[in-house]
Amino acid sequence: MMHAAFPIQEYLLNEEPFRNLEKECLKDIIIPFVGKREDFLFPYELFSNTVHHLRMQGRLVRTERLINSLIDAGIPGERIDTARISRTDERK
Repeated sequence: MMHAAFPIQEYLLNEEPFRNLEKECLKDIIIPFVGKREDFLFPYELFSNTVHHLRMQGRLVRTERLINSLIDAGIPGERIDTARISRTDERK
């Protein structure tokens, strides 16, 4: 499982309740999470019309973090550089 993208500003306003809820939810789950909660917190600027939809740059960053988390968890693959992808997209 992976953590959902969430606005860092909202998380920081409610950090203790989020940590308590996460701890409570995880105590009976046997499927491991990939990455850390903090890896999937993003500034509002990377979200689109709601906190459930990342803009293109946010999606690129989330994808990079997810791939790197999977590699860190032992799943074979290549790390990606979203800065390089962004520059390529801007030329189109």
